Amino acid sequence: MVAAVVVASQASRLGGPAPAALPADAPPSGVALMYTRDPANPHALRAYDWSGAPRGVARFPTWVPLARLRPSPDGSAFLLDPSTPGDYAAYFDRVGRTLFETNDDRFLSQAWADGGTHVCVQSGGALVTRVPGQADRAVPSQVGDGFNLAACSVRADVAIFASQDGIAIARLSTGAVLRSTSVPQGGSFVVSADAAFVAIGQPDDEPVEIYRTGDLSRPAATLGSAGVPLAFSGDGSLLLAGNPGGEAPLTALEWRTGKVVWRYGAATGDVELVVSDPAAAEFALYIGTNAVVVRRDGTARKVA
Repeated sequence: MVAAVVVASQASRLGGPAPAALPADAPPSGVALMYTRDPANPHALRAYDWSGAPRGVARFPTWVPLARLRPSPDGSAFLLDPSTPGDYAAYFDRVGRTLFETNDDRFLSQAWADGGTHVCVQSGGALVTRVPGQADRAVPSQVGDGFNLAACSVRADVAIFASQDGIAIARLSTGAVLRSTSVPQGGSFVVSADAAFVAIGQPDDEPVEIYRTGDLSRPAATLGSAGVPLAFSGDGSLLLAGNPGGEAPLTALEWRTGKVVWRYGAATGDVELVVSDPAAAEFALYIGTNAVVVRRDGTARKVA
């Protein structure tokens, strides 16, 4: 009887039937969403649109640790990173229903692609393009050991890998390495949503350098003393930068001109997460217990 219960449990984990009807408070489709924890349910996330209006609740199976969930760029789906080799990678729709699960022990890393439908997966020596619920497309990966997937774009046909001291850019459709560059010790970087630009900086007074991923030989722009790059806006026009844990302010800049469009003057040690509107020059900052939406015109609005 115990064995039967275990088998039934595993079967449900690996793609059991999803409920046919959506709950009345299901997040809507076709609307870009962001999420905060639901204080009334440890297994749920509250959805908001980019005006800050509540747009429903996504509820997940009780075995899902919310801290490892990563929403797609438009908030229409979620992926779950395994905590250990052989643990489950899983994918969920916008209301929290399971789309696909795998406990592939070759799994190394994954990232949402720019369109929000595909996921790029590094699995052993393969580079996988995945649409949860459909057949994977896998090619041999030529990226060496020690690299993890940081970003990818189906449109641009590139995957960007990162190690402790470097970046490698590969062709998504073939796995071939196209180009690479080093990152200064202690530095960090972020990639634009379309994988066209990468910003590299350090947590001191060194400048932030922005490169085209198609040309890593020279920077396309240099921003003096901007701090650590944290995120590009969804449309790629703004860069959010600062020094989390330090005293430097958080700034949103038009990186092509260096113009500051918004500044958060307090110490930034309590900034926990930054999310970009997938189609606009806006950010959502999770600062302490608040979520703040920053817009291109320099205004900021707290999400209730």
